[in-house]
Amino acid sequence: MILCLEPSNAPQAVTVSATSSRSISVSWDPIVADGRNGIIRGYIVNYQALPNGYIVAKILNITNEEQNYRQIVTLDNLNEFTNYSIGVLAFTAFGNGPASVVQVVETMEDNVLCNIMILCLEPGNTPQAVTVSATSSRSISVSWEPVIADDRNGIIKGYVVNYQALPNGYLVAKILNITNQEQNNRQTVTLAGLNEFTNYSIEVLAFTIFGNGPASVGQVVETLEDSKFYFP
Repeated sequence: MILCLEPSNAPQAVTVSATSSRSISVSWDPIVADGRNGIIRGYIVNYQALPNGYIVAKILNITNEEQNYRQIVTLDNLNEFTNYSIGVLAFTAFGNGPASVVQVVETMEDNVLCNIMILCLEPGNTPQAVTVSATSSRSISVSWEPVIADDRNGIIKGYVVNYQALPNGYLVAKILNITNQEQNNRQTVTLAGLNEFTNYSIEVLAFTIFGNGPASVGQVVETLEDSKFYFP
């Protein structure tokens, strides 16, 4: 019996990079064969100008012969010097699979020449002293210290908190943009709308305009159980 299903995995090795003030290049490897659940008909690249732009979808259809090819698309007509969140998913004739982990990249600024002595890099280290704690049956608080100054490799534009309900929930990303004045501040976010009495794995990474840095060591915390009152 052949099951007719959507893909069960996300595209692999997704990379994003700003190519101009108005465009971003996105590339990825195909889903592992065992996770395709049939013939991949194409991919959808979802992207959003942060913090509150509309989500836009770019669709790339592929042929049967392209199932194992690395793919690349260019997102154009974007806003100058703007952060975009980007995720990629595959689809079969029966529906969409899960999206890749969200990545954030900033389009370039017009008419800015980089000093050739300055390396333009993503952060070289993780946020420090990450703490996680359940605050209710539906929420978790996550806080952290900034990346060590010598490892920032520029101005930190924000942080991504990746979290996942264990053992097999989808990976979700919460993005926190920060200002230049907040580079040295401890940050806190609340993850809301979670499942009751459930373990979540949580990690935090920082990003510059040139890409994401490494993620902190994953931590696991369990949401609280709703109060239950028993009467004799």
